[in-house]
Amino acid sequence: MLDKSIWGVEFYMLADRDAAPAYDLEDDMNTGAEGKFKTLGKYHLENYFLESSTLASCFEQMEEDDSWLRNPVEIDKILREIATEHIGYAAALIASKQVRNQAGNTNVMVKGAHAFTEEQLIESMIAKANQEHSRISKSLNQGNIQRHVEKTYSELDALLKTEGDEWKSYIPGKPVFAKFCAKANIPQGRLKTLYIQCAKESDSDPFLEIYEIFESFSK
Repeated sequence: MLDKSIWGVEFYMLADRDAAPAYDLEDDMNTGAEGKFKTLGKYHLENYFLESSTLASCFEQMEEDDSWLRNPVEIDKILREIATEHIGYAAALIASKQVRNQAGNTNVMVKGAHAFTEEQLIESMIAKANQEHSRISKSLNQGNIQRHVEKTYSELDALLKTEGDEWKSYIPGKPVFAKFCAKANIPQGRLKTLYIQCAKESDSDPFLEIYEIFESFSK
């Protein structure tokens, strides 16, 4: 699709890591066909809504001065606690996608089928099916899944135990943001609207990476 155009309109694709064709914590996934495919640096779009200072700004006009919702440090503490509660879910989500990417789709189509007799076609497709079975069985092997889960869980756990915001790029943000909104007693859509408004006035816009991606598309 990226190589085609309709009436001179070029196609570009932007995906979060959850929707990317392949994903690993060590991959940045920011290159693609002629630069037309880009992957966000964070797991979910909601991860961009986890910047503590911006969240605190959202509640300045709604909460008392001593409210934890106006304190970036307290907000970050709560976010980290929520993320830690979801580490099992996060590891399962990421590891299952890694296995799914390995296994891929089943394909028993063979080359040169137009020249085969019925018997040759049956033999060729059975042979291809055996190859596919072997490939998928390897991906679904207990040891392979164990390695994915152990590696992913330990990496996420280490990120959450390290100071800084790096974990906010790799821990799936949807459940974290949803739980934060519930704890703050505010609808997700309402907080996102406030957050976007506050981000425009921030010295360090949390959406800067997304702006830069769209700028790269226009070059």
